[in-house]
Amino acid sequence: MNLLLVGNIEFQQYFKKLGYKVFTSSFSEQSDFPISNLKFKLSEICKKNKIDVLLQVESLGKREIILDLPEINCLKIFYAVDIHLNYFWQKLYAQNFNILISSQKNYSEKYKRDTGNISYWLPWGINPVFVKEFIPHKSRKHLIAFIGTIDSSRVKRKNIIDIIKSKFDIFIAGNTPSNRLSTQEVIQIYRNSKIVINESINSEINFRYFEATSSGALLFTEKIDNGEETLFKEDKEFIRFNQENLIEKLDFFIKNPEISEKIALTGYNNTINHHTISKRVETLSKIILENLSIKTSKNSNKLIEETLFFIILRGIGDQSYVPICKNLLFSATSFNELFILAQFAFIKKNSIEDAINFIGKHYTNYPSNLLLANIVLSFIENNEIERALNLLKSKSIESGIVKLIENLIKEQKDYLIGFVNYSKFNVILTGFELITFMFKKYYNNSLKSRKLNYLAAKILMNNRNFSGAIWYLLNNVRYYPDDILSRKMLAKCFYEVYSLELYTLETLKIMILEREFGKFKTHTESSLNQKKEAILDIITHSHNKKLIKDITVKLEEFIN
Repeated sequence: MNLLLVGNIEFQQYFKKLGYKVFTSSFSEQSDFPISNLKFKLSEICKKNKIDVLLQVESLGKREIILDLPEINCLKIFYAVDIHLNYFWQKLYAQNFNILISSQKNYSEKYKRDTGNISYWLPWGINPVFVKEFIPHKSRKHLIAFIGTIDSSRVKRKNIIDIIKSKFDIFIAGNTPSNRLSTQEVIQIYRNSKIVINESINSEINFRYFEATSSGALLFTEKIDNGEETLFKEDKEFIRFNQENLIEKLDFFIKNPEISEKIALTGYNNTINHHTISKRVETLSKIILENLSIKTSKNSNKLIEETLFFIILRGIGDQSYVPICKNLLFSATSFNELFILAQFAFIKKNSIEDAINFIGKHYTNYPSNLLLANIVLSFIENNEIERALNLLKSKSIESGIVKLIENLIKEQKDYLIGFVNYSKFNVILTGFELITFMFKKYYNNSLKSRKLNYLAAKILMNNRNFSGAIWYLLNNVRYYPDDILSRKMLAKCFYEVYSLELYTLETLKIMILEREFGKFKTHTESSLNQKKEAILDIITHSHNKKLIKDITVKLEEFIN
């Protein structure tokens, strides 16, 4: 059987062992057909070499987009490895394939629901070339190890590591982009570690599951409820932790090294026997044989064009895609929301007035909330507030935008915030971006908008960006101390990002009141009555006896 492997080509040797004749194509010059020219026609390669199956395995660098995919008539399979961060474009691109294979169980199910197309869950694995003999734990240098980026955008991860550092020695590597490690270097560290800590960005089964266990380390990972229990047996092959029991569990296994090593060894045997790339290729081969008779897919050039738009804005494709995408978009004869906004983005780079006129014409015939959002914000950005108000038909720009954001959320028109950057093209597509714009443009007033803060936090929490939601919810509890819903949401966020001392409602309220008391102490312009009112409010609402005592003792001194 002839197979064309596109993207990540490390699978080729294992397919060859199963009897496949394998051709490869990627940005690598080691491929049979390197993609050095983006007008490269894979459809011609498929015809010439009588390809039976095209399998694209997502690479994590520059993404290869097969521009002539609709012209290829064979079984087409897309294996999405990084789908938990890229679903917003992969759900479009994958529809030009017959089958989507997802590394994440929840996104495999989501794709099937969203499109009705064939979808399989197949987690990643470890390349057998990295598997070595098991090293006894007494010979290992590091008690606990963590490898991965630690920065301001990964608050939860930083908090987990800080909690561990406060109690135990932990070896940290690869924590900045400048000292990122190769897979071989990662494996070497894990083979010299007794316990490996894992944290997931978006509830995904990541590479550490397989790298750590195949190295014979005891895997400590969060509970994500995304199929991990079907791959590994909890407490027998790996350990799950949460906010309350992390230190307790680490302490137990450090004090009981024989139990720790036994679980690590069982996990090691499970991974090297069942979770290698060679085993994954065997599963892929079964999927191919079961579906070989399928030859047709949606074959839509429009889906490729939409994919290119997201790829460019996300910055994960080769920049040579930009002129290709522009040509495709402006030669299109039919329109949908994304086409209109894509053209709007390119036009707006040269003339904001031309862009507004362009999108306005389409809005007349296609009254979409996404289009309305972009027109309104373009008016505001161009200091044409009156035109924005007239369009929203509201006396208040804030209330009009709040309603617009609520409609966008109802329509589920918010993409995964934090990973999609529209600012390069100065185009705003989501409810969250609307809120961000309001805070930037009308900062002081917007801070006090309970609804705006709530909506921003809701969008972020829905996408598991709990650290991002905290800032908006803090505004609400600051200006509206009796807003129980915001305080409950804030408590959940603190809990999710491992701010253990803050997540109960009572402690949270004390923290907010203490912070406000500190602000009033340094704010000399406040009137005497404002100061008294603030202090009395803190005393009234706080159950913290020490705080009440400290404030009461210093009351006269503070007021005078």
